[in-house]
Amino acid sequence: MHFVNRSFAYSCILFIGILFVAIPKVFSQCNNNTLEYNGVDKVFNTACGNNSYQTITAPTGPSGSGQTYTWQASFAGEPYATIVNGSNIPIVSNDLSKSDQTNFVLTPHGHASGDYRIRRIITDASPVCSNTSLPVFLYYAKNAAATSGGTISGTSTICSGNSGTITLAGHTGPILKWESAPTSAGPWTPIIGADYYEFSYTNLTTSICYRATVDNICVSGATNYSNTFCISVIPQPSISAQPSNTSVCENGNTSFTIGSPIAGWTYQWQVSTGGSYSDISDGGVYSGATESTLNITGALLLLNNYNYRVTISSTCGSPVTSNAALLTVNPTATLSDPTDLFVCKDEAVPAIAF
Repeated sequence: MHFVNRSFAYSCILFIGILFVAIPKVFSQCNNNTLEYNGVDKVFNTACGNNSYQTITAPTGPSGSGQTYTWQASFAGEPYATIVNGSNIPIVSNDLSKSDQTNFVLTPHGHASGDYRIRRIITDASPVCSNTSLPVFLYYAKNAAATSGGTISGTSTICSGNSGTITLAGHTGPILKWESAPTSAGPWTPIIGADYYEFSYTNLTTSICYRATVDNICVSGATNYSNTFCISVIPQPSISAQPSNTSVCENGNTSFTIGSPIAGWTYQWQVSTGGSYSDISDGGVYSGATESTLNITGALLLLNNYNYRVTISSTCGSPVTSNAALLTVNPTATLSDPTDLFVCKDEAVPAIAF
């Protein structure tokens, strides 16, 4: 005979029932938080000294009830701040009206020209959930003279193979395209499909420059360029050409080198007189002790059979040290004064040494 604990069974059924009811609520109460402008242009609106922008709405809202809404705005890349009305009370409506954008987004910034990013946050206390929308963009310029291509910001020096993101802010119109070039002088090449205020690059191995082309919202067919933003790529330390042994006459000049210097690398030449190595400093016969080429001027005979090497370090990768190169210093040849030699007729002349 089997006995069933009905109280326990009922509790399990009740728990499972609540679980199945709660799960869809968690996943639906804060979902569907996509914003768009009324009218043709959904992601952005533009205005040149007027209020030609439209209401921001959510075409498909979240399911259920009990959600609360908070609106935030960011001007020219500044941190997002809650949009409040004239009484400093947050706006909690489902949509953000045209007048709200005028009075509580543009007016607090003095109708400054630039890009305004606007987003909405949905929250629910039971169950707890939160969803922040992607922004829509209001591009505003007081007049044609106030239009701007904006300013790009990001990390200007990276290690080879790294990835990252650069951001455009302060522009007064939608981005038409991003462009890249090997140097700030060009030539510029359009980047296919890149028209967002953020641009992500991946696995950079060479230095590169970027700029954005922005629509001039006050002059039909005209455009503005952003600043040019260049990224220096630092390779990991390596030695492709080892320093070579060299010979020089006493008091002569010579050098050891590993090639052209690389930006971002630090060099330190070292010398061994027969034992351990020690760092070289500029002075005396040495110059270029912290460069890719070590110069020796007026080599002294005591430097003969000294070994030289260089260590390269960088913020990218581990230090590397070159092979040792031998310096041979040959003594200066000396001549002794000749002496008079007298020989008799038909006598053989001895060899004369100098």
